[in-house]
Amino acid sequence: MEYSLFEWLSEEEIKIIEKELIDLEYKKKETIYTKSVWWNKIFYEESSRVWVYFVESWIVKISVKNEMKNYTIAFLKWWDFFWEMSSILWFEPTADIHALEDVKIKFLDSDKFNELLNKMPKLWIALSKYLAKRTQFLSGVIFDHVFKTLEARVASNLLSMIDEFWEEKDWKFYLKIKVTHQDLADFIWTNRETVTKTLNIFKKNWILDFIDRRIVVLDFDKLKEISVD
Repeated sequence: MEYSLFEWLSEEEIKIIEKELIDLEYKKKETIYTKSVWWNKIFYEESSRVWVYFVESWIVKISVKNEMKNYTIAFLKWWDFFWEMSSILWFEPTADIHALEDVKIKFLDSDKFNELLNKMPKLWIALSKYLAKRTQFLSGVIFDHVFKTLEARVASNLLSMIDEFWEEKDWKFYLKIKVTHQDLADFIWTNRETVTKTLNIFKKNWILDFIDRRIVVLDFDKLKEISVD
């Protein structure tokens, strides 16, 4: 098992957890969770149950919405997880989860998750570290939206995605995931036309390029310089 949440546990403890995990698969763009469809692939009589989801492979998008627009707040990759706070504090999740590509998910009943936390102190420590990292990331997102220019926000968010989803080849940074301009616009909380215009400016200035629908960063240092404006 490669979940970072469990990396400090013994093999025996990991085997105990693995027995409790249930597998699910979702197709590209399929809804994993939304408040209007409660656990749409889980057919249990107790429809108000809360579960902890673990992303086994590929990417999911977490978004929130108001009456006007969807706002993406995170992209989660393999071995990330979500709904852990809903499970611990027992409140209904409010964000929507969608599969960016075909994705495999494992999930765990919240009662069992809390039972395991009580039995395994190392699991609590790992969870605390993971939540601290996520809080730090969200604080950066808030700072970007309050204090930075649009170009800086685009650059900063691209850099944050590169940190999570990059592969380096021939002195270039390739995003492993194929995100649309609309995905980026939702992540930066603006419109698609504005993102497209900004990305084209970056391309014209040889900061990035597009290959096979993936963003390729040509000048990492320049992108970093723009991100702090």
